Amino acid sequence: MMKKYSLNHIILILILLSSFSFGQNRYDIKQFVSEAGDFYSRPVNWKGNDWLKAAIIVSATYGLMNFDEDVRENVQQNQTMRGTIPIDFGRMWGEPLVSGMITGFLLIQSAITKNKKNRDEAFDIIQSQLFAASLTGILKIGFGRSRPYMNNGAFEYDPLHFATRDFWSFPSGHTTMAFALSTTLSEHIDNNFLKAAVFVPAIVTAYSRVYEDKHWLSDVFLGACIGYFTAKYLSDLHKSKEQFPTLEDQTPLFFLKITL
Repeated sequence: MMKKYSLNHIILILILLSSFSFGQNRYDIKQFVSEAGDFYSRPVNWKGNDWLKAAIIVSATYGLMNFDEDVRENVQQNQTMRGTIPIDFGRMWGEPLVSGMITGFLLIQSAITKNKKNRDEAFDIIQSQLFAASLTGILKIGFGRSRPYMNNGAFEYDPLHFATRDFWSFPSGHTTMAFALSTTLSEHIDNNFLKAAVFVPAIVTAYSRVYEDKHWLSDVFLGACIGYFTAKYLSDLHKSKEQFPTLEDQTPLFFLKITL
């Protein structure tokens, strides 16, 4: 009787452990490559709600394009903040150096304190930055939109432009990186006030790009969307892999009856 009881429970434990370990985060190169493939092929598996979100973003971006020149004219009339700390800080928050410094700090702290959460957060930052930046880079070259300071107007495009950055306006790379960073940091913060406050630097980044005449309003809007949704997708994906399934959450493939 005792042997039968132990064997049944061992089998049950093995089944549960196998379901727990499946899909767990490793935070290594293998996971990075695997999730990269899933990320870039994700539109193939989009559902109705996903297509609706994409349609809203595209429509809003195009709608803002009709106001780009007016916004630029109003912003450029007052340039008293050129070279000030807020504008310079906004630009820096969207540059790889800041993300790299934060990532390095988290990795060093993780190595010293053995804090796994810091290592995981560093992985999320690197992954979201690279995924979002690559997508933005493809769109920049593909559309070849003229930057505001070129004075060609908001609807001047040179598709597949590789020669100079002058036609890499759409979308804003700095804004993409800034919102990807802020979103990732927010997802690892429990305090609701701080979760919202960490987006302030990203908003300043978006404003600074328009203020310095590097981007149109629609550029920074789309960049913000790419950065936010990329980081949010990866964060939600990793959180879902960390959640241990319960018997109530599972749809059993078969029923196992144990006789005690």
